[in-house]
Amino acid sequence: PLLLGLGADVRPLTLDLYDPSPGPFLVAGDPACGRTTLLRTLADASASLLDVQFAVLTPFPEEWRVQEASPGCLGVWPVYHPYAADFLERFVSWSRVLPRTRQVILLLIDDMDMLRIEPPVLQPLHWLLEQGPAGRVWTFLGHNLQRAGRLDSVMGYFHSHILGRTLAGDILGCLGDSQSTNPSTLQPGRDFILQDQ
Repeated sequence: PLLLGLGADVRPLTLDLYDPSPGPFLVAGDPACGRTTLLRTLADASASLLDVQFAVLTPFPEEWRVQEASPGCLGVWPVYHPYAADFLERFVSWSRVLPRTRQVILLLIDDMDMLRIEPPVLQPLHWLLEQGPAGRVWTFLGHNLQRAGRLDSVMGYFHSHILGRTLAGDILGCLGDSQSTNPSTLQPGRDFILQDQ
């Protein structure tokens, strides 16, 4: 299992990468809430797992230099690169053969807002969000909740959320957040709310 973090009771929170039921994960919050740090932590955690590799789409590739040197890294690509659609198509192809193996891939998209949401990108992204976990390609998509409008076309795919600090309380309703913990009180880069609907 992939270690997601520690719960309030200090017990490990893990994800069974061979059970697709949680679906893809939305990692959301305000700027500087720690989304990128959390995604890098997931990449680092995957290094201890024998059959797990990861790949990254990010607007700031220089922030991923340490993880890029990991043997489990399949690559770090800029989200604004014109070949972003080809990058995503590669994972669609792999997800059709990975279930015959023990191999799992984490696709870490560091900033949805920076991704060029054009038809050639949307088609493979939609496929990966819908079918990826069953094909052993897990998408963790980071997003700035101050720009929630960009999520409209993909929001329905996310039933699992990792929420960081946010003052955008009006947005939490569309994420299905029960607000049992007030996200505005979370410590940036340290505290997150894991929610599985």
